[in-house]
Amino acid sequence: MMKNNIVSRVRKIHFNGSLTKAAQYFNVSSTAYHKWESDGEFPAKSGRMQQAHVLTGYSYQVLTPSIFVLPKRAENTTPA
Repeated sequence: MMKNNIVSRVRKIHFNGSLTKAAQYFNVSSTAYHKWESDGEFPAKSGRMQQAHVLTGYSYQVLTPSIFVLPKRAENTTPA
């Protein structure tokens, strides 16, 4: 069963739901593509986010939202 996230939607819309075709397009294994689905976004490394952008026209924020979130600042745990 496909999760409802951007990676799954790209597979459904652009590859007729075929995991094999989606993986081949991105030149990765089916297992790697499935991991992206589990993660819920395209990886920003190795040009995968760019490939997805070219294919879909979706913004980078939609394809890989986690890289646009500022990390939480660690609380100061040192006693005053």
